[in-house]
Amino acid sequence: MEIIEPHEPNTGLMQGKILRRHQVVKPTAEDQSPEISIYMINDFSSGSEITIYNRIYTVVDCDERTRKILNEVGLEFGDSLPLPSNYYDPSASRSSLMSGPHKTSEVFSQTGRAATSESKSFFRNDGEVVLRFYAVWDDRHNMFGILNKLRIHFYVNDNTMEILQDFDSNDGRDRVPKLIKRMRVLKTEPDPALIETSLTYTMEQIRDEDSTYNWTDFEIGAFITVIGVKVQILDADAFTRSFYEKNRRPLGPGRSIESVPEKKAERIIPPHNGFGSEEDSLQTCTGRLITSPIRKDITKAKLYAGQVLRFEAKILNAKGADRSRQFVFQWHLEDDTIQIREPPVTNSGFKGGRFMARERIKRPDGNYISRQDVITGTVITVHSYDFLLGDADEFTHKFMESRPDIW
Repeated sequence: MEIIEPHEPNTGLMQGKILRRHQVVKPTAEDQSPEISIYMINDFSSGSEITIYNRIYTVVDCDERTRKILNEVGLEFGDSLPLPSNYYDPSASRSSLMSGPHKTSEVFSQTGRAATSESKSFFRNDGEVVLRFYAVWDDRHNMFGILNKLRIHFYVNDNTMEILQDFDSNDGRDRVPKLIKRMRVLKTEPDPALIETSLTYTMEQIRDEDSTYNWTDFEIGAFITVIGVKVQILDADAFTRSFYEKNRRPLGPGRSIESVPEKKAERIIPPHNGFGSEEDSLQTCTGRLITSPIRKDITKAKLYAGQVLRFEAKILNAKGADRSRQFVFQWHLEDDTIQIREPPVTNSGFKGGRFMARERIKRPDGNYISRQDVITGTVITVHSYDFLLGDADEFTHKFMESRPDIW
């Protein structure tokens, strides 16, 4: 034989298969014969008690197929007996327990005492009822305060609640899942005079059931005070709304909190200090710790690779010996950079060579010098030097003459 107990919700018992299939030996008393015998089919009838491993089972009913098999072998099962009620009353007699179900209000604990309000609410609501509300804690009036999104879980059976926090991505807040754990919450903070410094007080002295929050205290738009924080209820889920409608206290429509636009600090770009290129220096002003290299126009670099426009140049605002100096003004077409070189002259007092490294130069209006600006007869200011462009080499003339739309 095997014994299986059907699963029922909220029983607190490990149900299912209680006894696996095997032959069960009948218990024998000390004064009886020591012969071993097992339970057979003729031991099962209506009202018979079967002892299996010190547990007594009472047979009350069987299915139609079992009755048919018993009749075929000449055995009679008998009349069916009623099942006992789900609620145990130790003060009632055995016959009353077998007579029918008790009323829902007659709930008793295993110790024989009347059930508490929590247990009555548990059975009245057919299990544990959890109401979910969506709320906010607006702390934006304080420094570094934000709008905290909360979820309130209220347990109707024992009037306890827990508050969970909902976090946004990259909000910079520690992931503390619960603002408060499941507990009863006072409607108002306790009087400090009732709390003794010796810690000899009990929670019953400062808390009673009427002073804690009940499900009737929750409404859309209402404020509740939790650990000194005002929490506003904005909405509820579908189950919570149906619970309130069932109890003739329908909730109002959901609300939304006004969002305050964030004040972004104005980013002030400092002037270029002259070290490196300005584009590379601007990479440090983007707010990223790891900067990326400057992207170049690859198509333009491949098209004009190694092509340079060269002009003769001299300084207009030169003083002293600089009036006689001659320069070569070079325009690199692949990246629009300028390089200035000075041909060496014997006994001139100047070494010659590279006068200015290759870089992009801005006009006085703040825009970069373009290749349309580089033409014979123009004046280009480079680092407070005014260079007058003169004649160009043969490649420069041919290049500019083949593009009349630019020059």
